[in-house]
Amino acid sequence: MRTNRLIVCVVIFILLGCHNSDENKLNVRIDSTNKANKFDTTLIRVADYTGDGILDTAILHITGINFISPLSWGYDLWSKGQIVFHYEASDDSTSDRFYADSNYVGHCRDYINCKKKFFFQELGLNIDSSTYPADWIADFMKSEKWDAITYQYIVDSCGITDNKEAEFIVDSIASVIRTKKPKLISFLESAVMQGSAMIFVKRFNRFVPVYHE
Repeated sequence: MRTNRLIVCVVIFILLGCHNSDENKLNVRIDSTNKANKFDTTLIRVADYTGDGILDTAILHITGINFISPLSWGYDLWSKGQIVFHYEASDDSTSDRFYADSNYVGHCRDYINCKKKFFFQELGLNIDSSTYPADWIADFMKSEKWDAITYQYIVDSCGITDNKEAEFIVDSIASVIRTKKPKLISFLESAVMQGSAMIFVKRFNRFVPVYHE
């Protein structure tokens, strides 16, 4: 039953993504309990993540035995009917106990409230513009070209085997970041760890990392 509802919602939001209106940002939460009585929640947000003026659909899926057990989560970001970003996190068993520390998440008072704040406010589809300065990232990509995360990703994940071509692509992305200041997105890997800053690269139809601390 949950699968059917999720499919319907995804179809609706992908269709909404065809409308050119960045103001039409929607948030939906779908809660479901399966036969094993597991915690199973999906959050959906519609926004222009790729920067092309067309709304995209971000889906966050959170599962676990129950809410007070370690949880697993994953992101899927859909643009024009295709997944352009995917991230699957392992369960937070190593950090789950830290939600009881109000300083771990911040501005919350106990385990339950701090965990809710992280999963449904901070982690919950808050994939927003990166806070890293564009010029700084471009300089980093130029200076660390061969060792930079962008070069390695292009070679390992995008099928670019020629070193000179990969170097040219890195230079081109750095130039776009410097001159056009495009939207860079990032996401939380945990309450205390920021994920990679990424840019959407049309050639590969996916988000490519440009910096990671």
